[in-house]
Amino acid sequence: MSDATTPTGLVACPTDWIAWSGRCYHRPSAASDGTWDNARAVCQAHGGDIITVRTASENRFLSEAAFGGLLGTSGEPVWLGCRQSSADGTADGNDNGSEFASVGGWQCLRDKEGDDDYVFTNWRDTFPVVSGDDGDQCAVMMPGGYWENVACSVTMGTVCELQPEECKVQDIPGEK
Repeated sequence: MSDATTPTGLVACPTDWIAWSGRCYHRPSAASDGTWDNARAVCQAHGGDIITVRTASENRFLSEAAFGGLLGTSGEPVWLGCRQSSADGTADGNDNGSEFASVGGWQCLRDKEGDDDYVFTNWRDTFPVVSGDDGDQCAVMMPGGYWENVACSVTMGTVCELQPEECKVQDIPGEK
């Protein structure tokens, strides 16, 4: 077995997880749907976290998997790993440690590989608008792959992600 940075490695995801581009994705049961905080706790209990999108190709894959039936979300929006507090239009002060990176006033879960250069977003509009009375806002992926902001307290679908160091990586036979 080799480490997750081995370019010739194959990701071996846990049962009921789907591999894509060195990561594993899983849709817990619909009973796990809930608020952003609940969804995050469910994903962490499975050893991962809420999905964080890094590229257009990953966004396309997740949109097709989530809304095309592969992950079984039945078409409901799913949480993304970004949130913002309505109090001052900045990141929520709760849990604002090294696990989050700032992205245009939003706090997004930091890639555990150390890639903090979040350059990809797919907001339906140019950028989400949060009014002072909307409460804390969290990002969701909508059918079609576009992102919107909603109150973190509403119930949405959950898709979890394991990053490379959380997946088992096996060498491809015959490769060195």
